[in-house]
Amino acid sequence: MNDERRSMNVASIIEGHPPAATALISRGVITTYGELTAQVAALRGALNGLGIARGDRVALLCGNTLEFVVTYFACLGRGIVCVPLNPTAPAPELERELRVVSARAVVIAPSAVAGWTVSIARTCHHLLT
Repeated sequence: MNDERRSMNVASIIEGHPPAATALISRGVITTYGELTAQVAALRGALNGLGIARGDRVALLCGNTLEFVVTYFACLGRGIVCVPLNPTAPAPELERELRVVSARAVVIAPSAVAGWTVSIARTCHHLLT
């Protein structure tokens, strides 16, 4: 295998597309590649600003939504370990899982906020909604 293939990051699959082309459709809303790459870049910047670095874990409490895609690509592009968790899991289960994975941050979709509690929030350093 050549060096280029070995060093390829899966997050790069969103690069090189026409900015106006449809990247995905979530809940009937079209997101273009231009919008997607801008959102991914913004989240990468936010993670960087929080000191989240290569190898750190970021928990992801999102369903199959745009937030999931943006967070996943933002993490992969920086070498951050993205840990998807079930956003509908009961609070005690989420608290246990977050302790086990030692997430430095949690990205939580609006649909998962209902299951979020103060005790869960104490298990990580940063919360992004």
